Order: sequence, then C-alpha cells, then structure tokens
Amino acid sequence: MDKLKAIFPVVTDNYTLCDMPASEIEEDEFNAMVEFTETANIVVPIQNMIVNRTEDILRDKIVPQFWSFFKKNDFSRTGFQKFYNAVKYLHDSYTSFYHIYDRLLLFRKRTNLKKPIYEHTCPHSALRLILRAILFSYYYLEHDNIIKEFYEAALKMEDSEGDHHCIILEDNMDCNCLHSFNETNRKLGEMHLLEPLVGQDLTDVIYNYTHSHIQKICKDSFDTNYIWTLEKWLKNVVLNWLGKIYCHDTSPGDDPMLMFNNKLTNFLYNSYTKIRIDQLFNIIIEYPESLPALSDLRDALPKTDLKPLLTETLQKAMETRLLHPGVSTPDILTAYVAAIRSLKVLDSTGLLLETVTQPVHQYLRSREDTVRCVVSSLTEEGPNDLAYELVNGEAVRIDENTPTDDDDENWECWIPDPIDSAPSP
Repeated sequence: MDKLKAIFPVVTDNYTLCDMPASEIEEDEFNAMVEFTETANIVVPIQNMIVNRTEDILRDKIVPQFWSFFKKNDFSRTGFQKFYNAVKYLHDSYTSFYHIYDRLLLFRKRTNLKKPIYEHTCPHSALRLILRAILFSYYYLEHDNIIKEFYEAALKMEDSEGDHHCIILEDNMDCNCLHSFNETNRKLGEMHLLEPLVGQDLTDVIYNYTHSHIQKICKDSFDTNYIWTLEKWLKNVVLNWLGKIYCHDTSPGDDPMLMFNNKLTNFLYNSYTKIRIDQLFNIIIEYPESLPALSDLRDALPKTDLKPLLTETLQKAMETRLLHPGVSTPDILTAYVAAIRSLKVLDSTGLLLETVTQPVHQYLRSREDTVRCVVSSLTEEGPNDLAYELVNGEAVRIDENTPTDDDDENWECWIPDPIDSAPSP
C-alpha cells in the first residue's frame, strides 16, 4: 500500500500540490504495484479511489480557492491580475493531477483495464470533465466582471496603434502583460476551459468594444465612407486578436474562428446600420455632403433585416422634427427635397421614398401657405431644387402610375409591388 501511495499520492488523506509526483518513476516499483493490485483484485477499486479523491480535493480545496480570486475585497489588484492569478493557480493544480493521471493511464494499460471513467477511456479527458463539472457547480456570480476586465484591457492594448504604453499597469512601459495574457489563454486551452469559462464574456467584450469603436469614428461624420475601413479594422485588429486567443483552444469541435468571423461581420453591419438609422434625419438634411454616409448605408442595409426599422424610425423623425407648426413651410419643403434625393440613393425603386414621405404630403396639403411657397419657389431665378424635383421627380412618378396603351397590351406581364411598399393613398 505504501508503494501505491508513493505512485498515486492523491489517495493519501493529507495530499497537497507539493506532493506532485516526479516525472520519472522506478520501473520495478511500478511493476510491483501493478502486480500487487492484480493479485489482490483491486484494480478497479484503485481507479475509483483515485477519481473519488480527485473529486474531493477539487471540490473542497482547489475550486473554492480558484473562485476566491474573484472576490471584491482585494482592491490591491486589477481585474487583469486577479484573473491571471486565478488561472495560474488552477492550472498548477491541474498540472499536478495531470501527472498523476499520466500514471493512471499507464496503470490501465499494464492491467488491461477497460472500464471507462465517466464514459471516457482516456483518464486525462475524464480529468478535464471532472474539473469543468466541479468548477461550474461553484459558479461565482461576480466572475464575469473580472473576466471582462481582463479581456477588455488586452483588446485595448491590441488596438493601441503602436502605442506600447501599458494600459493595465499604466506607468510601466516594460510590462509583461501581453505575455501574461497569452500564458493565461494557453493554460485555459490546455484545461479545455477557454470557451466554457470565458467564451460568453469574451463575446460581450468584443460586441461592446466594436459598437463603441463604430460610434466613435462615425459620430456626426457623414462625409466619409467608413464601411471598408471598419471591415479592415475588424479583420486586422479584432479577428487577429481573437486568433491569438483561440490558437490555444485544444478542445474538440467546430473552428471557433469561423463562427466568430461570421458573427462579428454580421454584428458590424447591424451596428453600423443602426447607428446610421438613428442619424438618418441629420444625414438627409446635410445632403449632398452626406452622400458617403448614404452610400455606406445603402450597401450595408441589404446585409441586415433592418429596413423596417429604418422606415419606422425615419417616419417618426420626420413627423417629430418637421410636421408641426414650429417649422416653416419653406423649411419643410427644403427637407422634403433633401429626403427625395437622399432616399433615391438608398432605394432606387422609390418604394422607400413613397412610404416615408406620404405623411409629409398629407401635412403639406393641410398648410394654407404651401401653394404660395411652391409657386414662389418655382418663379425664382437661377437653380431651384424644388422645381427640379417637381418636374423631374413627381412628374415621372405620375407618368409611371398613369395607365397607357402599352400597359393594356402587356397586362399579363404585370408584377405587383413588393410587400413592403406603401399603400396607394
């Protein structure tokens, strides 16, 4: 029994991490232990004892100690340092058990033991399963903030554009934080905990950071195309940074980078489109200087399902900011012309224009000075935007809606309007 404890110290009552077995064992000593267990017919009980003691130690000592690193009462360390120390401690413990399970694997081969451990024939896979199960049975609610702080700090350093000043330690120019970051991810990958422990928090960090980045560079800036720049930033900064994390992921399954590439590209387009939708009234008012923003929105919109949101948001903005007594009729007409030209850029079919401007038509009919303002605008000398749109825009629309002989002859080729078109008034 003493030989058994020497080879598998985990079965002792006072086992600690300091009792990690040496990398080499005496062949004669190991063979003698195998012979003893086979003679005593205790091969399976020995395996069960090792597994049970592993579970006890993880449950009673190691996992509670791991979660203790996330407590708020340690104000002397940043979230980055707390998570690094927590993972280091857990990985040291895991490594200790891993060496023991190396010997358990050899023990199974020598004794021809086929009984699986929780349906795993590989002891190391069983060890990782046990670790994950016990780790998340002690789920600590505050850990999300620490993990997010860890990855957010690292992402900011990745996106620092050549400024190697440490964001984490602030005043330390020669910090070792990036090495600590990579080391932490490597250890999580070895334990198959990268995705289970940090996957959702990492996704949240990236989504929030990407959304903030889009807002920062696009805020009140309508005269520049940003889609290509944002796609390049996503690839060169965010996805490149994620690759440095998930290159350590050794768990089986689909390639997480392929999943992230698709999800983040969709998120980029959705975030950019939503931001531009919120700004669309101002974009319209600033036409034609805002043409780059309109062309970006036109290209991004088909890659999302946000056209109904755009229509509803713009209609409300037009009604709230234009269609009330505080706005003069000439200003409404000016905005109306800008809307015509802008919405033609977004949707060449004219369906969006018809839907959004219908309330404007109705409101202008209710104003007593509308006709006078239109006539006054038409009689002005020089270029006139309103006159141009009335002649080249409205007239065309009326002509298109007026039945002709050709329409009668080709009635079998008639195609109805799309379902999102506005009903005829």
